[in-house]
Amino acid sequence: MSAPRAVGGSAKARRTEQLIHLVGPVYTNVVRMATTPFVLGCLAGIFGYFISLSAVDHARRWALLVVDLAISATLHGSSTR
Repeated sequence: MSAPRAVGGSAKARRTEQLIHLVGPVYTNVVRMATTPFVLGCLAGIFGYFISLSAVDHARRWALLVVDLAISATLHGSSTR
């Protein structure tokens, strides 16, 4: 039975002493995992702010909701890269 790809990759990295092949992906995933809840909480706050504005200003209700969705979706799309 062969070793999983991650185990085989770590053995190869140790032989060549290039630990950056292990540190890079782990660091990237940890940073993304730690910052994602904060970013999504900020986006939810923006969304809630515009919803409350649209509840107060009946004349511009639909325009505010469209702008709200566009801002939140754009920021969410740019934060996942």
